[in-house]
Amino acid sequence: MANATKALALLGFLAMSGWAAQAQAEDLKIACYVDTPAFDQYTEDACASYWFNGPATTSAVFEVFGQDAGVSYSYQWSVTGCSASNKFCIAQVRANRDKTVSVVVTNNSTGISRTFTAVAEYWRD
Repeated sequence: MANATKALALLGFLAMSGWAAQAQAEDLKIACYVDTPAFDQYTEDACASYWFNGPATTSAVFEVFGQDAGVSYSYQWSVTGCSASNKFCIAQVRANRDKTVSVVVTNNSTGISRTFTAVAEYWRD
């Protein structure tokens, strides 16, 4: 019986210490796409697109996926103008350049934060 009590105490400690929340946080990921006339699809960690005779700049959309339902998160984006309450951010990327965007995602109930980075590349003639 003493071993069962110790096991339950250990499980309780791990849950309260954020171990369970850290395991859940591993499900989070960042993905992006570069907005062009082509069919845009999110790709994890990096995205690229080519646009023949495209404009000098276009938009790249970055989004965090894998949040647990019913859990409140906040987002600190490296791009000015992106909201801390939005899981997505739209940034301008110049032709034949790349745009690196980072976000710190915080689980508001546990306080645990993780940083994600993605790179968008836009190419044109």
